[in-house]
Amino acid sequence: PCPPSGNSTQAFLKCLAWRQEHGDPDLDESTLQPTEAADEDVLKYYAELSKNRMRVTSFGHEKLSIFTDKLRDELVQWSAERNDLPRIFTLGDWDAACDMLRDTLGYRYSMEHWIKGMFETNYALRVEDVKAADFVFLPHCATGVFMHMVVKDLKKDDKDEVRPRRAASFWNRHGGPWWKPYPSNSSAEWRRRNGESYLGYEGNLPANSVIRLDGEYLLNKVNVQWKGKEEYKHCLQRASCKFLIASIYGRHVWRQFAHVFGEKAVFITHAGMSSWLRERSDSYFISQGAQRGEVAQQRAGNQCRASCKLHCMMDPPPVLKQDIVLPWVIAFEWTHRAAKTRDRDILAFYSGTENSCSRRVLRESFGDRFKQEMPAAEGSALARPAVLKDKSRVLIFPPEFRLRQEDWSELAYRSRLCICPDGDSPNTGRLIEVIMHGCVPLIISNRLQPPFHEYIDWTAVAFFMKEESIADLPRMLEERFSGRSGYLEI
Repeated sequence: PCPPSGNSTQAFLKCLAWRQEHGDPDLDESTLQPTEAADEDVLKYYAELSKNRMRVTSFGHEKLSIFTDKLRDELVQWSAERNDLPRIFTLGDWDAACDMLRDTLGYRYSMEHWIKGMFETNYALRVEDVKAADFVFLPHCATGVFMHMVVKDLKKDDKDEVRPRRAASFWNRHGGPWWKPYPSNSSAEWRRRNGESYLGYEGNLPANSVIRLDGEYLLNKVNVQWKGKEEYKHCLQRASCKFLIASIYGRHVWRQFAHVFGEKAVFITHAGMSSWLRERSDSYFISQGAQRGEVAQQRAGNQCRASCKLHCMMDPPPVLKQDIVLPWVIAFEWTHRAAKTRDRDILAFYSGTENSCSRRVLRESFGDRFKQEMPAAEGSALARPAVLKDKSRVLIFPPEFRLRQEDWSELAYRSRLCICPDGDSPNTGRLIEVIMHGCVPLIISNRLQPPFHEYIDWTAVAFFMKEESIADLPRMLEERFSGRSGYLEI
């Protein structure tokens, strides 16, 4: 069993090595029992939450310098005029099945549900007359329906390689989509191969299920449930009214649905993927031999040199300028332990599935260093000396070394930098998770549009690195961040 959090990192890593070699036994019961110290931690946590609530309007406070001038100006204007809250009209209700799906999704994929609840119960925003509305909210539960479609398609693929003809008949009845769908008799292998060209830059979403959901569910919402309503027609015709759509995935996934609305709709989404980072100057990124903040000439043409060619694709665009990118819902909250940085003795930490080529390049760039850094388990046949350097340990876990959630959390609490490369998409839940552990994100991406990018100065929160610089990361960590000056910069 792994030791409690008070033990050394060396002992904790030795436990993880033992688990990996011998299996994954249950946690020692003593580590899960509440203690008087744990009770004190809870009291400190709630006291800190209260302080944070009181500080939220104190924008001159040094610790809140992560906010941009744009946010300050808008809040000052709102506090003076008190008439700038958006007025939102909700167009009808959603299907009863959506309420049943809510409990099957889990918190990470619940955004479409809690956005609807927030708009319907917030009487400062809600209006009953569409003529007074700035936005018309269109409720749906596409994510839940999509996940059930995926499961159904996978089961069908296991039994039969021939695609049902139902989707093809739908397109024939409705005149066909504006891109060519898969033939109804295509094999699963053919669909997987062509899906890479359709949704390759989004990750592992099965393209056939995406296309079916887009047409059979979302377009059905437009053509059958919404288009005939007078409130929908009124907003469509009025220039000062826009539709408001909550969608975990971006416009590039639900392509035909998004094409119907264009700039007439504002998407609230987790799909933080755009050319925003590509438009930053080189001084925004850390690089070998250049300190952060130094003036560097921006590269001509903002060319994308990502380690993955697919990460340079932005057509169709996942988000437009008016869209709002939200962070993913996560299970962690800020605690007083997250604020403790002095005794962290892991310089940099990364663990995750290898679901993007930038993650593969990251692992390859560190070679066999993980084996050198990890202490061997007691009595292991794989005994080896660990490389022990004062607060300069770098742990890049290989994908086959799977960490339990509580072990990942413990390592994040002990780390100063947490490396965040693109996964299935650039805006991952891991970004907010590491922040909630007080671990400074080192974001590796050429296409991330961070949540609330106009209101948060992300250079005050994280370090950014371009994908083409991944090979230099081991040397950068050693030369720039491992010493006293690096500690202060972090």
